[in-house]
Amino acid sequence: MATVVDINSDEGKVRLQNAKSNKSFHEWIQVVFSKQKFHSGCGLRTTAILLTAAEYARSNPTQKFIPECQQPFTEKGLMDSENFKAISSFEKLDKVGTTLDEVCRLMKSYNYNIKSFKASETSLKDFRALLAEVCKSQNSLMGVNYCLKTLQFKLPYGHHSPIAAYDDKTDSVLIMDTWPDHGEYWVDTSLLWESMDTLDIDSNERRGFYVLYNDI
Repeated sequence: MATVVDINSDEGKVRLQNAKSNKSFHEWIQVVFSKQKFHSGCGLRTTAILLTAAEYARSNPTQKFIPECQQPFTEKGLMDSENFKAISSFEKLDKVGTTLDEVCRLMKSYNYNIKSFKASETSLKDFRALLAEVCKSQNSLMGVNYCLKTLQFKLPYGHHSPIAAYDDKTDSVLIMDTWPDHGEYWVDTSLLWESMDTLDIDSNERRGFYVLYNDI
């Protein structure tokens, strides 16, 4: 059985249709999604996607595709922002990327309600329940900090990506992977949990996930 299921495969399309039918799909994540430009910019790219999706969900524009250059938050814009400079530096970003806590602090600096969860502080059962709740809600979005190697990718690094959907029939999650060489894919919830329950050597803490609450 494949570790991940490509979104464009026959099975991937079935799962996406299941999620859409069950209203467990965040369309705005897919609309504003694009890959990271900087080699260690996955945390900033994920932040930009979540913040932009939240902003557009509030204003509800009619267009279905919005080029990154027209979006209110971009990877480069965040990298150059005073908000980011108060939390980290380009030198550190270039060397080790961003930790879960740094990504959450950056999103909070834009006055969003963010809750973060390290795998060591919660459980697979709780994660699954919150995942299903978030994907059904119009007022919350989720990002994950996980280890690519656990999903059998060649890169042995920690990574950040946004979640776009949950399919309860297969208990799988749609990850919009920000890495340019990867497609978007479905992964079993238990395997995603395993990939989050790994040590980030830069923070010396377990990885995990975070939820942006887009309260109006």
